[in-house]
Amino acid sequence: MVTVRGKREENKMIDDDNYFSRELYWGAFSRSVTLPAEVEPEEAEAIEKHGLLIIKLPKIDKQKSANLKVKSM
Repeated sequence: MVTVRGKREENKMIDDDNYFSRELYWGAFSRSVTLPAEVEPEEAEAIEKHGLLIIKLPKIDKQKSANLKVKSM
C-alpha cells in the first residue's frame, strides 16, 4: 500500500473576482492506494515537479516497510 499525505495552502495572490469556478480544497489530505504487487522500498523513487507527483516502485517477492522522501525540483 502507498499512502500520500500532504497539505495544500491557499494561494492568496489571485483575487476572488478572477475565478469562475474553483475545485481545489485547502488543508491536509491523505490518499492510500493498494498496490497489486510487492515493491522494493530501497529502490523506490518519488519526484514532485510543478505539482505533479511521480512515484516509481520496483516489484519484489518479499515484504519490507520503509519511508520515502519526495524530492521537490
